[in-house]
Amino acid sequence: MVMKNEARQDSTKRFLFLSEILNRRVIDSQGNVVGKVVDLRAKLGELFPPVVSVRVRSKKDRKIISFPWNGVASINDDVIQLKPAATSHTLDVTVREGEMLLRDEVLDKQVVDTHGAKVERVNDFHLLLAEGQLRVVHVDFGIRGILRRLGWVR
Repeated sequence: MVMKNEARQDSTKRFLFLSEILNRRVIDSQGNVVGKVVDLRAKLGELFPPVVSVRVRSKKDRKIISFPWNGVASINDDVIQLKPAATSHTLDVTVREGEMLLRDEVLDKQVVDTHGAKVERVNDFHLLLAEGQLRVVHVDFGIRGILRRLGWVR
């Protein structure tokens, strides 16, 4: 029965925004608060880059730690729950080649929209959670991204 629930959860597809994930509580498999999400790390090189890790500000000592994305069991309305095997984490201070931090390196920065050939400000990221993976599918340049980050639009 557990296998069926896990498969159903993995087959669920839903869209999220980076602004909805930032500052979300992260809990371990026992329900203890680990900290809050401060950023997501994505691996470049694919059309829809996969998120490979979650950066968390630790509740205990306020350091930035990182959990691999495959250690995430679920994302609910207000928390991200880790799998039992995701108790190990690393201090997250290094920049990895071929990867980017969505909040720290791109959010609120100006980028070139090659389709429209103009400079745009990145207001949010549209993410797709499908089959256990979280992928970047769209960069939000619009006013709704700003309003969503301010908490005025859901």
